This record gives sequence, C-alpha cells and structure tokens, in this order.
Amino acid sequence: MASTHPPLHHHPQRRLTHAHDAVPRWAVIAAGLMIAATLALALGARTGVLEPFTTAPQAELVETRQITFADTVDGRVLVRDAGDGAVISEIAVGQENFIRGVLRGLARERMLNAVGAGPGFELAHWSDGRFTMTDLATGRVIDLGVFGPTNADSFARLMPSYPAQTSGEAR
Repeated sequence: MASTHPPLHHHPQRRLTHAHDAVPRWAVIAAGLMIAATLALALGARTGVLEPFTTAPQAELVETRQITFADTVDGRVLVRDAGDGAVISEIAVGQENFIRGVLRGLARERMLNAVGAGPGFELAHWSDGRFTMTDLATGRVIDLGVFGPTNADSFARLMPSYPAQTSGEAR
C-alpha cells in the first residue's frame, strides 16, 4: 500500500533547520577566540608567565602565636601555647563551635595527608585586622575573617594581646 504523504525531505514545513536559525560564522569564530584568550590568560597567570593585573596591598604581620589543640576524655578541647605548653584556653563541650569546626576540617586534611597531630598551628594577626591560621603540618592557610568578625574573634581571643584588641576592628 502506497503512502499518501510525500517523503519527509520533500515536505517544505518539515525541514530540520531554517536559514534564520543558524548562528553567523563570525559569531562562532569570535566566541572561540574569546574562550582561547581567556584560557591563555588564566594559564599565563597560573604558571607565573604573566604578572597579576592588580596587586592587593600587602598587610604586615602584627603578632603570631603557635598553638596546639588536644581533646580530653570528657569532650573538652585544650588549647596550648606550642612553645611552653601552657594552657591558653579550655573549650567546654558545646562551646566555640566555630573553632571546633575549623579543627575538624584541619584534622580531616591531616588524616588524608597521613600527618599526625605532630606540628601545631600558627595563628597570625595582620595589620589589616585579618586573622589567619596556618597548619604547620600541611601548609594550609585559613583566612578566618571570611567567616565573619564574630567567628574571627573566637580565634583572636587566643592571642597574647587579645584584651588590647577591639572586636570592632576591620577584618
């Protein structure tokens, strides 16, 4: 039995593409060039071939303290000065959840890198008000200010000059 409909390729309303739907060739070439230029700039900056376009002002180090953390059997965390072993702070169960969260993340990274509790951490206060913590075992640096001033203050209290610092300081 013969079909009463003409073949698909002959039906003028069933064409798969229309001339007005096609993207101009120059637009495809321009998009490809933009992608290639972006990748080249990113690769150049990443490998050091290109200098950064802008340079942020460098803050100066105001104060550092090397610290260690130890869990107790009752769930407290002892914060000690790494130099003399003196207890700086005791964090009770359910308190200072931000510090506990940062420590969990750092402990996980140490575990993945097969690094034990060995070297401590360096807490640093910068002239621009920022606080950073560096894991001396892995080299990871955490800018504590990105979590907000209240969370950064949790670590600021561990610095020797804490009473002289104001929590209204720009971070």
